[in-house]
Amino acid sequence: MEISLPTRLQEYIQSKIETGRYESAEAVIEDALQLLDTRDSELDELRRSVTEAYEGVARGESVVASDDHLAQIVQRARQQIEREDGVDRVLASA
Repeated sequence: MEISLPTRLQEYIQSKIETGRYESAEAVIEDALQLLDTRDSELDELRRSVTEAYEGVARGESVVASDDHLAQIVQRARQQIEREDGVDRVLASA
């Protein structure tokens, strides 16, 4: 498979190789795709959880969440947002 990337992304990939962390463009892209896959899986899990909770409430089932549980939910959401913002910032600056 061959792909074309904008110059800014080519330069970004090259800068990652120059750090010594990656040996090739393929390694950079493979790592990026693995991170994307992880992010997608986490988002799918979060969507399933929200859907299940919503459907439970619609059926009249309710769950009393403790402050600790709510804090964990907020923390997970913030971490996800930070990861996405970080990726977006990196790509925008590349």
